[in-house]
Order: sequence, then C-alpha cells, then structure tokens
Amino acid sequence: MKQRGMKILAMLLTLAMVVGLFPGMNMTAYAAGEDITSNITIRVSSSCKSDDYTVSSYDKGEYTVKEGVVVTFRCGKWFTDAVTIYLNGTAVATWPGYDYNSKYVWTAKKDAKINWAGYSQSSANIYLTETSTVDVTGITLAPATADMTVGGTQTLTATVEPVNATDKTVKWSVSGTNAGAVKLYSDAACTAPLALNTAIDTLTVYAKGTAAGSATVTVTSNADATKSASCAVTVSAVTYTVTYDPGRGSGTMEPTTVSKNAAEKYMYTVESCGFTAPDGKTFDFWKGSDDKEYRVGGEYELTGDITLTAQWKEEKKPGDSGEKKTSDGGSGFDLVFNIPGEDNSWEYVGGYAPQQAYRVSLAPMQGGSAALGLTTGDSGTQMNVYPSTTVFVFPNAEQGYTLDKIVWSLIDGSASYDITEAKNFVMPAMDVVVYVTFRPVG
Repeated sequence: MKQRGMKILAMLLTLAMVVGLFPGMNMTAYAAGEDITSNITIRVSSSCKSDDYTVSSYDKGEYTVKEGVVVTFRCGKWFTDAVTIYLNGTAVATWPGYDYNSKYVWTAKKDAKINWAGYSQSSANIYLTETSTVDVTGITLAPATADMTVGGTQTLTATVEPVNATDKTVKWSVSGTNAGAVKLYSDAACTAPLALNTAIDTLTVYAKGTAAGSATVTVTSNADATKSASCAVTVSAVTYTVTYDPGRGSGTMEPTTVSKNAAEKYMYTVESCGFTAPDGKTFDFWKGSDDKEYRVGGEYELTGDITLTAQWKEEKKPGDSGEKKTSDGGSGFDLVFNIPGEDNSWEYVGGYAPQQAYRVSLAPMQGGSAALGLTTGDSGTQMNVYPSTTVFVFPNAEQGYTLDKIVWSLIDGSASYDITEAKNFVMPAMDVVVYVTFRPVG
C-alpha cells in the first residue's frame, strides 16, 4: 500500500512539472522531429530531482541536434528499472532507473540525431547517432606546370587533404584563352573524355594537347570551392628539323624548322647551299638522309627530321676542253659526239670542245602534272640541256583544277621568271627548277 502511494505521488509530481506548477523550473518543450538548438537536460523517466538541473519535457521520436548543443540525460526515481544510452550503436552509459544521481552528457557533432523510443517501467533506451564530418583543408595538383606537343599527353594527379576527408570528390575544369588546346581524359589511352565541372572521385587525369596554345587545368574540391589547385599547360606545335651537312665542302648552315601548313602537311622548300665548295667543284643538289635527291627551290613534304648533305660536281665552262684540229688541214674540226657522263654533264668525244649541259627539273606539284621537252615530241620531268636551248613546259591539269602559274628559277635561287603565257624559256648556263602550280576550278 505504501509503494502504491509512492507511485501515485510520482505521477502527480510529473504532471505538476509538465504544466509548470513546480516553482523554479525552466520548461522547454520539443515536438518530435523538431531541431534542438540549445543546451537541454532530458528527463529519461517519470520523475527527477529538480533543484540542481533544468528539466525539459521530451516526447519520444527522432530529433536532429545542432552542432555544439550539450544534452544532459538524467532519470527520475521510479518507473524505469534501467536506462541505457547508445552512441553510434555502442552502449556508452547504463544505470538503474531509480538512480536519479546518474547522468550522461553528450555534445552533438555535425548531423547528430537522438532517437528515443520512449520509456517503460522496465527500461529506457536512447540511441544517439552522429556523423563526424572531416573537412577538406587543401588540395594540390602535380605537376604545377606542363609542356607538351600537339598529340602529346601529361598525367595530372590531385591530392585532397587530409586523407580522411569526408568528401574527397573534385571538379575538373580547363580555362584560358586557348582552353581548346587541352582535353582531359580519365584513361591513359585518352579514349574516355573526362566530364568537366562535375563532382567525381577521379583524382588522376590525363591531359592531351589538341592545338598549339596555353591553357590552365584546375581541380576544385567539391566539398569546399575555396580549395583548388591549377596546372599551367603549354602546348607546342610539332615541328621537324632540317639539318645541313657540307659533305666535302666547308662552313656552317643553321638548321631549319618546318611546321604544319594549312593543309596539315609539313612542306619544305629546299634552300640554296650556303657552304663553301671544294676546289674545282660547284654545288649540284642535296642528298637527304632518306636517300632522296632534294633540288634547290623544290617543295617537298617531310615525314620527320631530315639531314641534307651537299653534293658537289666538277666545275666546267664552255671551251674548257680546248679545240682539236684535224691533221689534213681541212676544216679543223672532227665530227662531234656527246655522251652523258656520270656527273650529269656531257663528255666530249670528237673534234672540238662541246658546251656543258645543265640540268632542268620539275618541282613536285599538286592538282596536275607536267612534262619538259625540247620539242613537242619530247616528254620528261628531268633532262640535261645545253645553254641557249629552248625548253618547253607541257602542263596537264587534273579534273577540277586549272593551270595557275609556271615559273622557272635558277638553282641558286638568285632569279625566277614567270612563263605562264609562253610555256617555254631559254636554258641558261646553270641548273634550273621549274614550278608548275594548279588551282581548283571556281
């Protein structure tokens, strides 16, 4: 009978606290689901000692607790036999329900929650959960600068600090006046383009040069946009180098750099020889490291670096061979026979000194073809011709093209002449290159 009376008294005391009849109490009521924003003390069971702490009425349910809020859990004197508090699934406090001097103090962290199923006479279980968010403190990108050629690649690796940051996703971007000079990929083969300005967990990317220019690659923390790092990328055009070798001559010539033209080809116009010739020799042509001949003024497509070595020939002048008279006191000259020699000159066989023949050749062309001849019946792209002989040029345009211009040039590049209308010229005492160009119709 005495125990029953005590329970009734406890119920009355509880009712008095809820309605604020107990003097000196600070009553703060929270509804289930409401955010708790200030420090509170929670009464776990039906009654509590009220002269040394603030009491809040607290309904069962789930509550979100703002970061930094201090929550004190205490219990009343009756009804509940045991109180257990769990933090992230682990029991952190247990005491008898009638031990109203026991308490558990908890300071909430980010995304903290209280889940209280309420209390019964046998037990009161309170479940606390909290996610401890680790902020991003910095981000780095290596390397900080990168140089590459068009078509080349560079590996870029981002590091998010600290290593246990909660959100390590990042956003990649490419900026700058020449932003199109660089494209980012997620694979080393550069077959999978990277999604820019999108939160991803890819920390290593591959930058590929797509055009000449400068661009900036930036990686930014998705969790904190103030944390970012950049790499200054310079993309250079691919070039080929032409190196000159004097052969048996002497002197030096600076290398020539060849870049792509508008048609995406590496076209090189052969330069004149700047080396000093060996005694008794004159420059003939260049021999490439690809074992091909390169004639001064000719335009050739390169497929890589090349070395041109000067080729020299005997220096001959008209009359150098002298005259040969017959012994019968006749005309003073025998019959003349001229045959081609190994050095592309003409050897003398017969009664008088012949003239030296010089080479005339066609430069490579596009959009058509052409032939050289001394008469309309001759045809060829290269021939040896005596000085003062008329050389004819026969152009033949491909379908969709028409003749643009015919120009012949001295082998040393000292003079050039337009013969588009005449289509013929008089051979000088020097090697000659003929350029025939065609243009699209319309």
